[in-house]
Amino acid sequence: MGYPATDIFDIKFIERTKKNLEDFKGENNFTNLINNLIGLIFIPHEYNNKRKRQNISFLKKSISEIEEFANIFSSDQVEIIVDGELVALPKFKYIKDNKALSIEEVKTEDLLRLMRNSFAHANLTPFGEGNIWQGVIIKNYQDKKKERKDKYNFIAVLKRKELEKFAITIADLYLDDAQK
Repeated sequence: MGYPATDIFDIKFIERTKKNLEDFKGENNFTNLINNLIGLIFIPHEYNNKRKRQNISFLKKSISEIEEFANIFSSDQVEIIVDGELVALPKFKYIKDNKALSIEEVKTEDLLRLMRNSFAHANLTPFGEGNIWQGVIIKNYQDKKKERKDKYNFIAVLKRKELEKFAITIADLYLDDAQK
């Protein structure tokens, strides 16, 4: 059987992760989704940073240029239940150089970097009712001092179906570009 060649590790990993997302049936499906999403965020981001794949063009597109991402992130605000209380949060917000940027101004590679940093530093909070997770709040902070004051420079609030769509879209776009 053997292992896949290292020069196509990213492609095989993403194909297998996508299949995992599509085929998984069972308990802890939200945990499985988050685990898969982490892989789908980290691999394209890191492979792009290390220039291991030269033709990953979707990362250079703005969020708004990718229809699925635009549909997910275009709302101004979302109301969710956090710790039993209804709260209103920005659906998507990224502040760079003291300016809030729109989804037209943010590149997909920046979105993945911000999400990667958020996951790497455990800056995510699940929300839902009772023991059922219905989505996650993802935040990024520029430093520990701002984190202690909850002064984030990035927030995204994604419901479960949006997380699934986001993950599958990353996989599809990466595979399309990598196999050109």
